[in-house]
Amino acid sequence: MKKITATDMAKAILLQFFLFIALASSACDADDFVFKDFEQRCLKISELVRELQLSYRMNLPDLAKSRRMLLNEWIDFFLDHGQSPPAGFNHIATSTWKTTVEQAGKTIGALTYEKIAPEAADSATIPFELLAQPIKFSQVREIMASWSQVISLEKSESIASESIWIGQNVQNLVRLTGLAASSCPFEKDRVKSLIKGLDNDWRFVLEAEPELAETLFQFSSQEIRAKLKKEFEHWRKLSFM
Repeated sequence: MKKITATDMAKAILLQFFLFIALASSACDADDFVFKDFEQRCLKISELVRELQLSYRMNLPDLAKSRRMLLNEWIDFFLDHGQSPPAGFNHIATSTWKTTVEQAGKTIGALTYEKIAPEAADSATIPFELLAQPIKFSQVREIMASWSQVISLEKSESIASESIWIGQNVQNLVRLTGLAASSCPFEKDRVKSLIKGLDNDWRFVLEAEPELAETLFQFSSQEIRAKLKKEFEHWRKLSFM
């Protein structure tokens, strides 16, 4: 990773200051909103993130240009839509909108200033691609609504019941990833790795001797629940829930 200089830090601080000062005048007027234009802006940000990822991986000569284009596109989007959702997305609470948009912005900033590995920026493209595809967005929110009902259930009293709970959560995660992260290889690989780890952890419980099973059950279920709840929160923010 590139060493961050004092100049880079100063630029980042000034950029943040500028963005927050501009919030007061950043709301989008419903009369000016055109979904087709909004869709293209969202897809453009996603495209520029991928271009910058590629520039880093391949060490392409246009790296500085890719950084500048992404940063400019993001600033324009943030100034227009950073404060609240535009017309057509009023079903999203303002606080939820701001949380997701600001998180995406932090990831884009981290990518631009080389604070994260290029592949780790995959998640920043997901909110924008969902916004640009209303049908997929609706399907993702339905999965999240279903998942929220499962993830909130209290810990089971038996290994069999807990196995069902884990299976239902993993099923929702797989459905969600297949839909929302279809063009995000890093996210898909990350989730596959998570599920494999959960499976290994729970297998110890299922295959344990009877005298050890209960102890392993108490410990492993706590760890697995914590991991699944963390994953749920990750996707909740990405999907404006």
